[in-house]
Amino acid sequence: MTLLDQILGRLSIPGTLPEVVTRGVATLSYSQDALDNGRPEERAEVWQEMCEDLVRLLEVGFLARPFAAQVPVSASAVLTGPDKLVITVETSGAHVNLVHVLVRLIVATHHTPDDGFQRVLDAVDGDVDKANEVFGGLVYDRDVGALTVQVAGPEGLEPMPVDIRAALWHNVHVPASGPLGDAILMEAEETVISNLTFDDLDEETEDAFLTISSMNAFIPIGLDAVHEPGDEEMFLSGPGTLTVHTISIEQVFLFELVATLNGGDISRAQAEVTAA
Repeated sequence: MTLLDQILGRLSIPGTLPEVVTRGVATLSYSQDALDNGRPEERAEVWQEMCEDLVRLLEVGFLARPFAAQVPVSASAVLTGPDKLVITVETSGAHVNLVHVLVRLIVATHHTPDDGFQRVLDAVDGDVDKANEVFGGLVYDRDVGALTVQVAGPEGLEPMPVDIRAALWHNVHVPASGPLGDAILMEAEETVISNLTFDDLDEETEDAFLTISSMNAFIPIGLDAVHEPGDEEMFLSGPGTLTVHTISIEQVFLFELVATLNGGDISRAQAEVTAA
């Protein structure tokens, strides 16, 4: 069973979601194994910090619908019982891809990469029970009993079908316009985006983006990325030109970052990509 199968097997989420999200609530129910190991308290502390990182990125306009340079955002992670962690994100309006980001962050904070467990499993000659006893990492299938996600949007907005397995993306010319389609995965040695209007790379926005990227929030669940998310190198290589080295990302999220830095508009932007 793949990690994605594990996630979907424990995930409860509406089949239709509003295109613009104003509130998302994720409720984690932990297993007895997780309770025995003190995971709920530990993960609550991790998520209190994660909420701060997520707010830092969203409040400068990332995923904002409509775009604004300053967005009212709040996020919290609260234990509502011995086995329940409730994560809440509220904003004036964010693209539904925020739901994908939220689920991916939950997975990243509740599952140690598979090769870590595999190394322990190999060391104990394939004894799964013994490996679980020895392994100090997180195993989603073992620690999470259920994940329920509830989403609200602006009143009167018609929900649309959403497949949690593939983030939706919009026409890259102007975020929040154009036809829907499957997410495009970009794995590039170098990406050069020109015809931009900003002349300074905001360090706080960049740091917030890289922090969330490092938690695999911008790539499909379970992807063995060519480049390590969060290790992207970004710099202005000339007037109105942003260069990014070694990046694995769904294209929509890179363009969201560029739009955030560029006042919400990338209608004139041009990109040249050197594949990995």
